[in-house]
Amino acid sequence: MKNESGNVLIILLVAIVLLGALTALLTRSGGSTNETGELEQQSIVVSEILRYASSIEAAVTRLRQRGCSENQLSFQYDADGDGDYTDTGETPDYRNANAPSDLSCHIFHPNGGGQTYESPEADWLDSTHSAIVTYGDYAFTRRTEIADVGENTEKDLTLFINFIIRDLCVAINNTLDLPNPSGEPPVDDGDFNSTDLFDGTFDTGSVSDVNPPELIGEKSGCFKHSSNDQYFFYHVLIAR
Repeated sequence: MKNESGNVLIILLVAIVLLGALTALLTRSGGSTNETGELEQQSIVVSEILRYASSIEAAVTRLRQRGCSENQLSFQYDADGDGDYTDTGETPDYRNANAPSDLSCHIFHPNGGGQTYESPEADWLDSTHSAIVTYGDYAFTRRTEIADVGENTEKDLTLFINFIIRDLCVAINNTLDLPNPSGEPPVDDGDFNSTDLFDGTFDTGSVSDVNPPELIGEKSGCFKHSSNDQYFFYHVLIAR
């Protein structure tokens, strides 16, 4: 009886050890599954952002090939859904007095580029900056110069997503095979402006630089500004 009791005790102990090991394995596996799911979701979002930026650039290129000058391009869209692309009170305001009245140089009109305006998803953005102009919109700007993209004598026409979250910023650079020093996005210390919206003219004020060494000559990328915890995705539509 003693031998039988001893054997049962050993079997119970072995079973407890195996159950503990199985629980630990399943816990680790669950964590890995969650991380894999998050990475896959990030990859989908990054692909969507880069696809949209490229589609806007392609529309700009097509319109210029059709004869639209850079000063005739308009990023005005039907923000309030009333079918009028020339409203004076819409925000953001991209009204361009130089754009043809038939809307043939409007990026977001069927007569022009035929693009559909999309807004960045809320979970792509840092909501602590929600009160700032251009939060929740793609920003098409007229004042920024991306270092060593184009001739560096004129300001570029640039698409921005302002206040993007840090993890997406890192993922964008990883996808574009750009450096994230020590795992963090490159830091910009220039006096750049990503809220001066394009209205058919390029800002004649001071140069607004994006100049992290890791992004020199890169027409697309993501960075952190040195003076705050804000992250910015950019894509050059016209390098000037």
